[in-house]
Amino acid sequence: MAVPLVFAQDLMTSGRFVPLIANAESAAYQFQASKTLEATVEEQNGRIRVHAVIRSLATQRNEHIFEAEYSREDLISALNEIAKHVDARAVAYSTKNNSALQALAAAVQAGDITAQMQDLDHAIQADPGFGAAYLTKIELLARSGGQELARTIAQAQSHAGEFTLLDRLRLREVTAQIAHAPLDEQIKASTALLKLAPNNLDALSSLAADRFLQQNAVAGTELLKRALAISPGNTNLQLQMAQGLFETRHFAEAEKIFISLDADLAVLPNLATCILLEGDTARANSVFATYVQRLEQLGDPLAALAKAGWLAISGQMREAIAALQTAQFPQPDLQSLALSQIAIWDVAERDSKAAKQAAAEAGKLARAPIVRLFALAAALIAEGDLPPEQWEDRVNTSTLDSGAKQALLGYGFFLFGHFQEAARTWQAILNSSGDTDLRARAMLAASLESAGKSGEASRIPVQPFLPNLTGGDPYAAITFGEMRRLLHLK
Repeated sequence: MAVPLVFAQDLMTSGRFVPLIANAESAAYQFQASKTLEATVEEQNGRIRVHAVIRSLATQRNEHIFEAEYSREDLISALNEIAKHVDARAVAYSTKNNSALQALAAAVQAGDITAQMQDLDHAIQADPGFGAAYLTKIELLARSGGQELARTIAQAQSHAGEFTLLDRLRLREVTAQIAHAPLDEQIKASTALLKLAPNNLDALSSLAADRFLQQNAVAGTELLKRALAISPGNTNLQLQMAQGLFETRHFAEAEKIFISLDADLAVLPNLATCILLEGDTARANSVFATYVQRLEQLGDPLAALAKAGWLAISGQMREAIAALQTAQFPQPDLQSLALSQIAIWDVAERDSKAAKQAAAEAGKLARAPIVRLFALAAALIAEGDLPPEQWEDRVNTSTLDSGAKQALLGYGFFLFGHFQEAARTWQAILNSSGDTDLRARAMLAASLESAGKSGEASRIPVQPFLPNLTGGDPYAAITFGEMRRLLHLK
């Protein structure tokens, strides 16, 4: 694994090749690669010889052969030399330390995150300036929610002066995203990386997302077309394209992509939402009914929540409440989730008494920790008719995490008519996202408009977004409804 790791990073700056690691020729075909770079390493009398071949997958013929010979300790130098022969734009690898490289290779191949972290720590101990090891650790921690993320980023930044230019630019980009830096800063970081590594998929994807958030559909689409040319058939990139087109109100184009991917059950709610905003309510309802039917066939207990959620986001809040009130749930926790959702919708319908009753029942039935948190949020928002300062203090002293408290305050202030406080809260949420949270944009604009500040509200770049209809966002119908109203969408 060590040899392909070096080649993949050295050639990341190539304008001609897109290096992908394949563990077999069959995998190379799956990547739709046209060529392979294969290498063998021989050791004799304290020296190593690297023999590398570029082979055409179409003709199965060798197109280029390279060799490099160094002392045994200089394997990385030998690989760097061959990479330079392959493409003059290739850069030297992140470390010259063989032990560090071997530890990183072990981490990449390790079967669990504990072993991966141990191997990455060994790599960093062997070379404290090994940028690739820090970046791999940061990306793993960001995906797994590891508590060491902030410390690892700080450690990497303290050694960034020892990194290669490529690793410094990669660190800048990934930390800008993790820290939710202002959108302009994230764009600058991705743009700088792409100047050096024009075919970096992560940077292309990140910059495309940012361009869509700037309502620049042309630039976002072009970037994702480049990414899909590098990774044809990449479903994640196709979904990102559809989402970006949806966010920039190119609904018909987004629908075509969603339809091409609708074998994936999770795509159907997005397709239905897209059709809904095109103005074809009957067809949108039909698509979502198919989704619910397939959930029911699979025995998914959240089908009733999804069905009610669809009624709510399509403007039928009372029908949504009735649907959950009459639904049968096999577990107390599911019944609790339904009651929590009913309580929030009751608040939106200005029925505080019913909201408090539903929230109280939800609290009695809740067992699982996450369900208890939903019930607590429902109980707190149902008490939003308290004096604003008293209610805010009650929310802030609750056991909810900081993000949940902020969202609850934003929605509660808005629903109970405290629009100045709502605008203050949503502005803080939007700022903390680096201006990328489309839900916060919509709620800030709605709060400002309701506070009599239409001029300020009109300057907020509100965009469509895809709601979470699987029960993960109990406020989805509220935000989605405000977005539709502000954008005058059907």
